[in-house]
Amino acid sequence: IVSPAMREGEQNYDLEDYARQFTSRMAAVMRRGFALGVCFAVRREVFARIGGFDEAFRIGQFEDADFFRRARGAGFVLGTTGACFLHHFGSATQNALRSGPATGSYEAENRAYFRKKWKLNWARRRWERGLMALRLRAWRTREQRAHGHTLHEKWQGGRLQFY
Repeated sequence: IVSPAMREGEQNYDLEDYARQFTSRMAAVMRRGFALGVCFAVRREVFARIGGFDEAFRIGQFEDADFFRRARGAGFVLGTTGACFLHHFGSATQNALRSGPATGSYEAENRAYFRKKWKLNWARRRWERGLMALRLRAWRTREQRAHGHTLHEKWQGGRLQFY
């Protein structure tokens, strides 16, 4: 399973030029073990072995994290690559759902279902978040020092932030 590098937020730059320069600098950079649920490609073999998305999740939220956990558990490798670039406006779909007709508390329901399915109590969630924070900090530091970019960037608060 592989995700492209991504910049989120306002598209206040020349996308084509930025993507060309970005991918030429970042093509060899890979975050192994991590994919972004916003956009990812999956080999057919993954679906054949673990099945599709769990349809118990409603609308959106957590179905990607569940799919990634099942894939990792089956021995598949996840990664985010700098060889491909995507601009993501950030939560446009979720914001539209929230502002549209009442959809109920799908986000809270999905979160509860995900936690119960994976037996994620408070301590385990804290442990996993801590480990991920360490990995993200290491990736961000290494990528920014070596290339001046990171595989996940966001325009926020009037400046480009690196994740």
